[in-house]
Amino acid sequence: MGMVGGAARGSFAAGTLDARGDGGEAAFERAYALLRGVVELYALDGLDIDVEEPMTLAGAVRLVRRLRADFGRGFVVSFAPVATALLGGGLGLGGNLSGFGYGELEGVVGAEVGFYNAQFYNGFGGASGTGLFDGIVGSGWAPERIVVGQLTSPENGAGFVRHEELGRTVAALRKRYGEIGGVAGWEYFNGVPGGLGRPWEWAESMTRILRPGREPVLRITREGAERLIKAWVVSAMAGDGGGVGTVERWVGLVPNVDYLSMVNEE
Repeated sequence: MGMVGGAARGSFAAGTLDARGDGGEAAFERAYALLRGVVELYALDGLDIDVEEPMTLAGAVRLVRRLRADFGRGFVVSFAPVATALLGGGLGLGGNLSGFGYGELEGVVGAEVGFYNAQFYNGFGGASGTGLFDGIVGSGWAPERIVVGQLTSPENGAGFVRHEELGRTVAALRKRYGEIGGVAGWEYFNGVPGGLGRPWEWAESMTRILRPGREPVLRITREGAERLIKAWVVSAMAGDGGGVGTVERWVGLVPNVDYLSMVNEE
């Protein structure tokens, strides 16, 4: 999946994906064409919509419906509200960065939204206990559609919860509800315990928490590792403003993660 929005102000502005009024449809089409092009170029299986600026309910609904129309029933659409935005049925009774109520969104296009990647950190609730998640479920949300968003490292923000503590919270939630949506991490590259050198260990730790008794095994082939290296180089080129025509400048560039050392399967 890809993600659009977050701290990138302007993604959902009145002149882009939330364009309205005179010339609004034309402005929306220009902005949406860029988003659609990324989804098509990288053959993404879904899109996480992270609205951290005022956006109208009508604009959010239009975006969801357009994604569904263009990419079909199998395309995954999710949203990433702060956790407190889901309290009170998601009508904005708690902290909410999106401008519209998620309960209202759910009432219009809820059948098109697979799950909610809720932010349980940075002042919008935490996961050191079950209280906030319980409040969200009590507001009418199905527990299996709520993903507990967590910091992967204390370096990434405020409210980091140690894995042992998070494990106790998840175990209590599973006992109470049978299933939850899972755990999401911000960000991947420096997740503990592995840090910069072995960030995938965060995902392994979360797997142990979510699937106790099942030892996670990360299977990486040489072909897979080479794809990761290529993706790293393409990402580095994009960050530098480079394009296909500048590949020569990147020949011999080595990622800061040794993907080939991860190979453990023929």
